[in-house]
Amino acid sequence: MPGAVPGKPPRAPACVAGEEWTYRPGPGQFLTTLRFEEGRLVEIRYGDRIR
Repeated sequence: MPGAVPGKPPRAPACVAGEEWTYRPGPGQFLTTLRFEEGRLVEIRYGDRIR
């Protein structure tokens, strides 16, 4: 595990409050997922094209 210290238990990553919103903009457009952490937009993912 990166950052591990010999003889000490590994530290778990901190929990971060987050949520995902899915946006369907309409026919012919891409399904869009917005991911927020602590109120900030941290990621935008595009999925399949909507028919």
